[in-house]
Amino acid sequence: MFFSIAIGLGLGAEQHAATIAASVVILAYLLVRNLIAGRGNAAKSLYLNIEVAGETATQQTFAELDQYLNTAVNDLSLRRMDSSPDLLQATYYLNLANRSDLTGLIDELRKMLPKTASISVVEQNNLLGG
Repeated sequence: MFFSIAIGLGLGAEQHAATIAASVVILAYLLVRNLIAGRGNAAKSLYLNIEVAGETATQQTFAELDQYLNTAVNDLSLRRMDSSPDLLQATYYLNLANRSDLTGLIDELRKMLPKTASISVVEQNNLLGG
């Protein structure tokens, strides 16, 4: 949308050559960046959300979870953690090499966490492939 507005302003200001040249350069840059970023697998830039409710939501649960994830995932960052007497919520940002790593990770978390735990994964789709 901003790109369209910029083109409209440039053409409206009678700067045809500069607007067209800048548009071509920007589009070429975005195309190259998208091609380079697109070579990996689609299982990158994921947010892993884990919620444990009930009496099992303890700091020990978080410590075990954090320790396991740090050994299982190379690129991991804790983004949010909320803890109350009967609820533990944690959000991790992670990059995985491929999609099969994600299914294995979730299977292991299911074995490790209580049956009441909720696990969700959200893919972070960046605009224009970045």
